[in-house]
Amino acid sequence: MEQKLQQLRAKIKQREKGSSWQPELRAEILYFAKSLHQEHRNWRIVSEKLGITYQNLYNLRLSPSVSNTEDIEAAKSFAVAIIEEDITSHKNEHAEITVKSPNGFELQGLSFLQAIKAMEVLACSK
Repeated sequence: MEQKLQQLRAKIKQREKGSSWQPELRAEILYFAKSLHQEHRNWRIVSEKLGITYQNLYNLRLSPSVSNTEDIEAAKSFAVAIIEEDITSHKNEHAEITVKSPNGFELQGLSFLQAIKAMEVLACSK
């Protein structure tokens, strides 16, 4: 992946400043940005890693186009997953659940009902 990332950086450097982003380059940038962001890196670190300004990356993520419509919809959605469940007794109501949001925020030691409520609150706060 590192070699492909270096190739992408070279393509970005070759682009003329002020010109519009070609659809293929835009799709490639958004693919790498999404994969880096999923590795729990914030968007500023992702933009530095790609070799573009944070503002350019922000605009690319928000600009509608045929190649990135699915990425925009995926970015607008909010997914929270139960990543760990430790049953301390044989009753599910005493389970200790950890809820983690995509940006790395964690709530630990929740019961099942608390985990459901936490996911609702996190989903509404996006």
